[in-house]
Amino acid sequence: MKRLPIVLAVVAIPIIVGPLLAIGAGASGQLTPSNVPIPTSSGSSADIGSIAVPEQPTESQAVGPLNRFYYGLWQDFPASFGGLTTNSDGTYVVLEVGSTPIFEATAQSRFNSIPGELNVSVPSNLMHLTFRPVTYTRTQLQRTKDAIAGQITSHALNPSITEAGIDEANNRVLVYDTAPNPSVAPGAVSSVATTPDQRAVASSYGASLVEFQHGTAIRGTASRNADSAPWNGGDALTATDGTTCTSGPGVHLVGGGHALLTAGHCGYLAGIQQVNLQWYNGWTNVGPQVISAVGGTSSSTAGLDTGLIATSSSPITWTGVSTRTYMYGGATPPGGGYVCEEGAFGGERCGSVQATDISPPALVSEPLVPSGREYCKYMDEINTGNGDIGGDSGATEWETSIFGNLVTGTNVSASSTSVFGEDIQALLYVYSVYYGSALVVNTPSNP
Repeated sequence: MKRLPIVLAVVAIPIIVGPLLAIGAGASGQLTPSNVPIPTSSGSSADIGSIAVPEQPTESQAVGPLNRFYYGLWQDFPASFGGLTTNSDGTYVVLEVGSTPIFEATAQSRFNSIPGELNVSVPSNLMHLTFRPVTYTRTQLQRTKDAIAGQITSHALNPSITEAGIDEANNRVLVYDTAPNPSVAPGAVSSVATTPDQRAVASSYGASLVEFQHGTAIRGTASRNADSAPWNGGDALTATDGTTCTSGPGVHLVGGGHALLTAGHCGYLAGIQQVNLQWYNGWTNVGPQVISAVGGTSSSTAGLDTGLIATSSSPITWTGVSTRTYMYGGATPPGGGYVCEEGAFGGERCGSVQATDISPPALVSEPLVPSGREYCKYMDEINTGNGDIGGDSGATEWETSIFGNLVTGTNVSASSTSVFGEDIQALLYVYSVYYGSALVVNTPSNP
């Protein structure tokens, strides 16, 4: 995949999102944050790790209009719904098993309501759904992925097979294999099993249902410098001991205070969880990391690698070298979609979404192991060996869509071939349960 020089030219999509807003250097008169603070941590984030993230959220549990559309179709039409992807022009494709008129009519009707819910205007020609026939339902993919992940967790498979995820665009379960394999290019995805371990998986679950990606071992990536409040996604974060991370998207509690998302393992210094770790952008204090959650209390709970910095925040994320770009909401990235990560140290790096709902999770270099919702995107920098940049943990990951720019998650770990991020659906769900009030992505209409 060739690197595109300007991120907003990733896909030529005519996007109309209402009047353009002037974007200042971190602050704008329109973006005054609430003075009500995000509740601070008592020193332990263990209770957030006890929150179970639904394996298949109901429509009411889904966060944001696009995710409600997705999970609503899955919930109401399990025998027809195969997933969601996009065309090259950014229009959406619903994957369908069989051909059911009521399913297609319902999907189009629900989809038509999304612009109003996001408070954006979209050209009518971009709102027409395409329905593509596939073999396996989303439920079948999920069950197969869960079974393979269970084998990985129970050590029933070779340790080189480390994760499995849903590749909706190809209607398969992607299996990640870190074993050296000189016959396969790093990062390449093949529908043909090339090793005895891969052939065993294909034999157990069906060769037409699985595919394989060869990569390298995964580690955490935690190891714009002169911004000001309200803080943007993509700002450089430095702790007093020199530890560096990157700010994620700006968020706020409904009726409450503002914050920045980041990675949970950023709140650990020398492997020890810190209480309200103070972050700085240059010489300016950004605020305390009041949540530093890495890993769940059981295999069924969230176990996200997530952190929350209590501070004023904006709807803006740094993109490219020095462009400030508004976000208009959050959504799980569609299979095959194009996602960009805005690391303060590695810079902007973009790639196609290779799989979603990755489990067991990517390991990080911390004493706890995160588990739960992650999605993996295949990076186009694999041939230059730049897939693993220290200091980019926590960075905003986002996509250009027909509804405007949408936050897809935050970076938590990487290998030389792939970058892993926490799904925004899981992040907002867990924090909303934790605080008892909805946590939402800052947007121009709801900053």
